[in-house]
Amino acid sequence: MALGVTLSVPFHNVMKSDPEKFGRIPDIPYRLAFQQIIAECGKAMKLLGRGNVVTFGHDNGDDFPALQQLYKEFKRRNPPYSGVLADFVPLDDKFHPPVQAADVAAWITFQFANNYLDDPTGNNTKRLWQSMYKIVNWLDNPEVHVGSDYETAPAKAVYAP
Repeated sequence: MALGVTLSVPFHNVMKSDPEKFGRIPDIPYRLAFQQIIAECGKAMKLLGRGNVVTFGHDNGDDFPALQQLYKEFKRRNPPYSGVLADFVPLDDKFHPPVQAADVAAWITFQFANNYLDDPTGNNTKRLWQSMYKIVNWLDNPEVHVGSDYETAPAKAVYAP
């Protein structure tokens, strides 16, 4: 299953400037997108039903300890997902092909975001939906998901700053 989150820096700034509407969100855009991916995976596991859990592997870079703490804080703040969110482990993508697959999903999402910004028509969105399980599109307007059914709507979460 591949899913992605697109978040433009200008829209992140809009979100940061309106805590009444969006709540407290992290100062670093990647950390907001990271937490939304965790929420989407948690929601997907719950939709799959009893006995499904997810473990996250992340590049073992300099930011891994901070992201691991953020993961733990996210679980603490979001009890409905904590039972389906297992470990967050450091992995080297040279030795762990699933991390490479996650990099591919991230690259596809990045390409989609660039194509969408160049031409925000339904064709770009439709093409992406055929290759990914789910994309949360925060490029310019979160309202596009209003009225979506539960499965396709973005997962709700309380973000750690």
